[in-house]
Amino acid sequence: MTKNKIKKVAEYYKECLNCRAERYTPDEKIGRSFSDGVVILKHCRYMVNEILSFLEQNRIEKALRWLGFLQGCLWATGVFSLDELKGHNKPS
Repeated sequence: MTKNKIKKVAEYYKECLNCRAERYTPDEKIGRSFSDGVVILKHCRYMVNEILSFLEQNRIEKALRWLGFLQGCLWATGVFSLDELKGHNKPS
């Protein structure tokens, strides 16, 4: 994925997460259970901002790793299907 594509996908997720999750505070603990999807989505909202920051710093590899984790969380919480996530990663 190119830097611009990563940015486009991250901004799309940021928009989606703004509607679904309250602000995450770093002192919140995320359990081992997926039953607390709200906390997971709050953490995702934090992560997407970090991804955009990594891109500004040209830390593309780190942004890609975080994007992959973020997409896994979005799939696990039922926000997007695997097919939808694959579509997000396809070249424009």
